[in-house]
Amino acid sequence: MRYSLLPSIKTSMSDDELSYLDDIGSLEIIARRKRSVHTDRANDLDCMDNVAFRSRYRLNKDTAESLIQMLDDTLPAPSEKNYALSSTETVSIALRYYATGSSQLILGDLAKVSQSSASRGINDISKDLASLRSNYIHLPHTGLELRQVC
Repeated sequence: MRYSLLPSIKTSMSDDELSYLDDIGSLEIIARRKRSVHTDRANDLDCMDNVAFRSRYRLNKDTAESLIQMLDDTLPAPSEKNYALSSTETVSIALRYYATGSSQLILGDLAKVSQSSASRGINDISKDLASLRSNYIHLPHTGLELRQVC
């Protein structure tokens, strides 16, 4: 432990200084967090009806399922190691982030994952969606196309 010299030092310290050392020791214990693993993550596509899903994700369930299927090939295959997120869970976290703008910590809590896992998922899905932009976003290139769009 880092405070191996504390017993010999404590004899020459005042009560305030001893209280301060006790506070530091308490903080060290609090700082060590226990890793929580949730194997019972709920899938909102299965649990919610279309109205509830649309109010939370701003998409129909069919659209979300199509998006999951489209992105499934680009996402890494889920592994059993460390209860990795499935593609459905990753897309759901990202879609809820886009729909609500909620903090990643809150989204992680809702999905029963850490904030860093939520952040990685949002980042991965955002990159994958951006790579598909040429399939869905078409800007006019000529004057004639521009006039037609106007």
